[in-house]
Amino acid sequence: MRYEVKAVRAGQGVLALSLDAADDSDAIGQARAQGYDVLSVKARKQWLQISQSKGAKFSLMLFSQELLSLLEAGLPQVEALETMVEKEHNPQNRKFLQSIIDKLYEGHMLSNAMQPFPEIFPPLYIATIQASNKTGYMEALTIFLRTTS
Repeated sequence: MRYEVKAVRAGQGVLALSLDAADDSDAIGQARAQGYDVLSVKARKQWLQISQSKGAKFSLMLFSQELLSLLEAGLPQVEALETMVEKEHNPQNRKFLQSIIDKLYEGHMLSNAMQPFPEIFPPLYIATIQASNKTGYMEALTIFLRTTS
């Protein structure tokens, strides 16, 4: 996991370090090994791959790439998401994808259907989808994928 560490070293003032560590203690140990005095440690949320309960993972990047590919192949949003549900092995992921599909059948926009899942779809991602909904094409999602990969 990635950690943001605020630390100080004589003659350098306060610095922000970004470290890969197993936990807070490991991040502190790494900073101290480099001669820093640690002021604070904060886990950095990796929103492209979000951990869910029971160790299941949901890759937002993979979801986005698959959705975009299916839409570019000509499938409507609902059919694209139904295709994704069919191939999804994780029951938790299937459940929330199905609830998004249910919202689409109720007439909601995709961005609105994603809002109940902020732990999976961050606000910036939902805004990107919302912009794509307004243009009628997933161009904003294409740009998002290019800038994050």
